[in-house]
Amino acid sequence: MLDVIKQLLDKDLVTEDTRAAIQEAWDVKLAEVKEEAKTEVREEFASRYEHDKSVMVEATDRLVNEALQKEIAEFVEDKKQLAAQRVMYKRGVKPHMETLQKFVTRQLATEMAELQADRKSMAEQIKTLEAFVTSTLAKELNEFEADKRSVVETRVKLVKEAKEQDADMVNIRKLAGIN
Repeated sequence: MLDVIKQLLDKDLVTEDTRAAIQEAWDVKLAEVKEEAKTEVREEFASRYEHDKSVMVEATDRLVNEALQKEIAEFVEDKKQLAAQRVMYKRGVKPHMETLQKFVTRQLATEMAELQADRKSMAEQIKTLEAFVTSTLAKELNEFEADKRSVVETRVKLVKEAKEQDADMVNIRKLAGIN
């Protein structure tokens, strides 16, 4: 159809003004058709985009739900296994705990007996030390008293001898005539 219009325009059947008007109308119509085509294409792409988006959202939702259900199932299974292992652990540990408790009790009793024996031994050693210190102190005090008496007796003796010598000196001075 475009060729037919071109041939008519080329044959000089139409004036230059008409040709320009036709060309202008043609260009306007062509622009309108192009704009309508663009609008239709955009609308089609928008509807395809919305459709594809909803399909992708549904697929993603389904994929996430499936993965989540799988993870939840694994978690529940792991939790059950953990509970079973705890029960087995408690059953397995109980005899060992009883054995450990008996051992600790025996050791504690032994240590307490040793502590009591050490305390008794220490008390006896303290008594022995007190007796030794008391007897040694008594002996030292007796020796000190004896030494004190001896010093007093010696002092009395020396004072007596000094008085006798002083009296002798006074007598000698008298005899010698010295005052």
